[in-house]
Amino acid sequence: MGDVALSVPVVHALSVQHPEVGVCVLTQPKFFPLFSGIPRVELYALETRGIHRGFWGIRRLAHDLRKHQWTSVVDAHNVLRTRLLRFWMGDAAPWFVLDKGRADKRALIRKRGKIFRPLSHATDRYADLCVQAGFPIALGREACLPKPNRPEDMEGNDTGFWVGVAPFAAHQTKQYPWGALIDALTAIQEQAADRPIRFVFFGGGSRELMMIEELVEGFEHSTHTLNAPVETQLAWAAHLDVMLAMDSANGHLAAMYGVPVVTLWGQTHPYAGFAPFLQPMERQIIPDRAQYPLLPTSIFGKKGHKPYARVMESIAPERVAEVVINTLNSPD
Repeated sequence: MGDVALSVPVVHALSVQHPEVGVCVLTQPKFFPLFSGIPRVELYALETRGIHRGFWGIRRLAHDLRKHQWTSVVDAHNVLRTRLLRFWMGDAAPWFVLDKGRADKRALIRKRGKIFRPLSHATDRYADLCVQAGFPIALGREACLPKPNRPEDMEGNDTGFWVGVAPFAAHQTKQYPWGALIDALTAIQEQAADRPIRFVFFGGGSRELMMIEELVEGFEHSTHTLNAPVETQLAWAAHLDVMLAMDSANGHLAAMYGVPVVTLWGQTHPYAGFAPFLQPMERQIIPDRAQYPLLPTSIFGKKGHKPYARVMESIAPERVAEVVINTLNSPD
């Protein structure tokens, strides 16, 4: 979902800045709500667990796609499935393929001879494909999605701040210790004593629901979105004053709407190009590289460096609170 969310500003900019272009997005139906605020975009369903499953399913998809009169086709994923599509669609249209910078990313995370430098942001890589296809776009704040209507539970609660909190990540290498998170949230409330903090918790799964319900009980005026439809969760994310997230999809969802996002990084790093859209480095909270000089050790966090399992403990809760409060008080 994070990769898809990072592409949304590009699709929005392409549609708005080139109204003469008809844009069709091929993606899984569960991601359709992410594109709902973009005008003149047709969504084409990729059924990876249905008719498009496996080798022959992709061949069937290629056959169906060849029926369209495409001016150009952008492969913004560049994986085995899309390579098969390119093969079977052949010369039905010019292809423009994402450069993932795999060699540079390997150099960023290797232990010996590490080349520690910022790589191109994923959204910029997607935008480069539009340039190659003949449709240059600008990726400023105007590329952010228009905000949907505010959730009803937000109405009438205009005093204070709405702070989103996404405490979970797909991999343990990217998840802040639970006790430290509670300390950070407590510090945020204490440091913003003049204006009440209303936490909105994001996540998923039955185990996560139980943990978040405990947080809701522990922090006054807080709520969660775990049982809400995706459209409702997006509406909550769009109207936050700030989102505090791990290196995970929820931060990207909020950033699509121009919401300030503070990200806690573990064994991954924003230099890999996957920080939330338009978020400056001062909102990226990174472990102590003097103590853990091999960081980053992973691009996506799936495979970490075992001796660095407790790397996020070097991020003090007080530091998290300070960055969140500074972001809330920022004029941007």
